[in-house]
Amino acid sequence: MNALEFVPGVFSGPRLGQSNCYLIRDRGQTVLVDCGMPKDREQIGRFLALAGWRLDVVALTHGDIDHRGAATALAKAAGAEVWAGALERPFLSGSLRPRRLVRRMMTHLLSPVAVDRWLKEGDEVAGFRVWETPGHTAGHLSLVRTADRVVVAGDALVVSREGPILPRPWLNEDQEQAQKSAARLLALGPSWLLTGHGRPWKGPEGA
Repeated sequence: MNALEFVPGVFSGPRLGQSNCYLIRDRGQTVLVDCGMPKDREQIGRFLALAGWRLDVVALTHGDIDHRGAATALAKAAGAEVWAGALERPFLSGSLRPRRLVRRMMTHLLSPVAVDRWLKEGDEVAGFRVWETPGHTAGHLSLVRTADRVVVAGDALVVSREGPILPRPWLNEDQEQAQKSAARLLALGPSWLLTGHGRPWKGPEGA
C-alpha cells in the first residue's frame, strides 16, 4: 500500500485516473472522501484490503461522475453508508437537469445514488466539519478540520502549478457562488488543501 499520511488520520487514496480520493481515519472509523469513476471500484477495494481497513462511510463532496462513480458498489461490498450534501439530493437522485453542457452530456452515464445520511453545514464527519461550498454544483460540500486547518475541498478549488485556483467557469453551475465558496476556504489559511484534481497543496503555514 502506498498511502501518504498528510497529517494524523488523513491519507491519500489510490491514484485514480480522473480524480483524487482521500481516506480519513478517526476513532476506529474509516471514511472515504469521493470515489472516482465506476471502474475505480476494484482499485479502491484492493487498496483498502491491503491497508487492512474496513470501509465505514463513503462521503461525497458532490455528485459528478468522477467523484461518485463507485459509491454504490463500494458501499454495498463493504456494508458501508453513503453520505452527501443535502442540497445535492436532486443531482444524486437524477431529478436535476444540470445547467452546464459538459455535465448534461454525462447524465446518461449516471445512476441514482442511495444516500444514507444527508449532510448540512456544521455536521461532523470523522473529526471534520461540513462546510457547504456551493457553486461547482448546487450541493457541493467541503470537509474542514479547523484545529489544524486541513481542508478536503472536492472541486470547490483545484490545484495548479501556481497553487489553488477555481475550476474553469464552464465547469461551475454558478460561478459567483463558486468564487464565494473558494474565498471562504482560502480565508481559513489551509495548512493542507486536498482537492479533487491536482496535487495536494501544503499552505505556507503548514510547512
